[in-house]
Amino acid sequence: MKKHFYFFIAFFVCANSVFAQQKKHDELRNKLSAIVSKHKALVGLSVIELETKDSLTLNNQIQYTTQSVFKFPLALTVMHLAEKRKINLGEKVLIKPNMWKQFGWSPLKTRYSGDSLYISIDSLIMYSISYSDNLSTDKLFEIIGGPKVANDYIRKLGIKNINIKLTELEMSKTRETMHENNSSPYDMSFLLIKFYEGKVLNKFYREKLLHYMVVNFSSDARLKGALPKETMVAHKTGTGSFDTTLIDACNDVGIIYLPNGKHLAVSVFIMNSYETYSTTENIIAQIGSQIFSEFHKNQSTISNAKNEIGNNPSAGKYITLNGAKHYYEVYGEGKPLLLIHGNSTPTRGWASQIEFFKKKYKVYSIDCRGRGKSELGGDSLTYMQQAKDIAEFIEKLELDSVNIVGKSDGGIIGILLGIYFPEHIKKIIAFGANMQPDTTALYAESVKEIHDERIKADKMLAENNNSKNWLIEQQRYRMMEYQPHITADDLHKIKLPVLVMSTDRDLIKEEHTLFIYKNIPRANLCILPNEKHGIAKLNPDLFNDMVDKYLSEPFHGVEFRFEK
Repeated sequence: MKKHFYFFIAFFVCANSVFAQQKKHDELRNKLSAIVSKHKALVGLSVIELETKDSLTLNNQIQYTTQSVFKFPLALTVMHLAEKRKINLGEKVLIKPNMWKQFGWSPLKTRYSGDSLYISIDSLIMYSISYSDNLSTDKLFEIIGGPKVANDYIRKLGIKNINIKLTELEMSKTRETMHENNSSPYDMSFLLIKFYEGKVLNKFYREKLLHYMVVNFSSDARLKGALPKETMVAHKTGTGSFDTTLIDACNDVGIIYLPNGKHLAVSVFIMNSYETYSTTENIIAQIGSQIFSEFHKNQSTISNAKNEIGNNPSAGKYITLNGAKHYYEVYGEGKPLLLIHGNSTPTRGWASQIEFFKKKYKVYSIDCRGRGKSELGGDSLTYMQQAKDIAEFIEKLELDSVNIVGKSDGGIIGILLGIYFPEHIKKIIAFGANMQPDTTALYAESVKEIHDERIKADKMLAENNNSKNWLIEQQRYRMMEYQPHITADDLHKIKLPVLVMSTDRDLIKEEHTLFIYKNIPRANLCILPNEKHGIAKLNPDLFNDMVDKYLSEPFHGVEFRFEK
């Protein structure tokens, strides 16, 4: 394969547009061209808005090196075979020493010591997608019968321009073999659409794979890099450099969840970049930001400036709590239901819950201090301060018999309310909460990620970086790194009914969730199978049903275990 060296002054636009609608995006195309014209790199992309099929493609006529992006169609193939009961995702397979030793860097090897390992096929998919683990990927190829099986399956789906020819080990041999697995931007976006719309896998396998794509530890500096922090992206990256002369591939493809409830299938491929790694990633981040802004703006215009949850003037109000101005929204009629969000996602993250519960409750959703539209009100952030804010919110609005649903950090705040401010509270649901900030409660990967993000924020503050509000970022991660410290004795003080809720694939260890449940006198336990920390967004029907059931029925503790 010949080496191609590109110095792009601007994008080459496909002569034959895939969609006639693309003319309306000339302004966006010009903005994207301006981003790329500054860099020595070949860039191609495709974006399709799922609900309307509004779209844009650039440089789609070129086949781009996928690198690890191909792990997405590979995972589709494996899950398809599981759906057809040709393989069992729960089956444990042996990774033998000879295969184990062929791979140097591998998150799987880092977590498990030794020269061999029995591991489930499901876990191999998780490591391949969430961690981009090459050892797991090649074991999946071995299980299904090689790359040709995946390639043939993608062809059967009507996709012509995604090629999966080689394993990870085979790809890594030369620069030429590195490019054997390739794709056009449009075909990858089209595959993303078919997958997201449920036309490839049934609901169970679709949601499982979406989970693995959302909980992605590869890189958040690409499609997610310049998006609002709370934006959810289910994505798969791909990276490859055969030597130090250039970056052969730097890619990111996935589903971007817009605040207005719409979704974008986006594929951005960069090939033969002479820029630094961080600069190359930033090209994708800038492209993602421009696409996000354009399609979000267009949808807002199309819907006649429809009020959005989290930014709804007709439902939104401000209130000062303990010296800081807080934003909240109110929906529906009935008994009060108060939603407390997680560390990074304000009111807009509760969209599915608000739409569901406003039919039977008066739903209050508040942006906790320093998040969304609420002020930080100082230079520090603590869980106890936020609990005091919520307690004052309940007092000032004269709420009584209020049910509280808190997820993640909101679950911690809910627990603190139960300990210190139980007045006027009827029931508490604490999802995905931890009582300690260390590995007694969280998995080591999460502890490390929180620490690394705090260090990054410290560095950006020291450098007076203005790319985002780094004080807020620092305080969010510092709070998670060093707080909370809630003991068993503290939990014993809660006299209210509490649903301790989590999933069996959560960031919180199962034994820690059980610790919380065992130490609250009037607690119920709900651990949802095959779900992750983001279930409220990823599988809102299941989450809402469980919450609704708990709120609607009388409390029954262990003393009613054998009641008929």
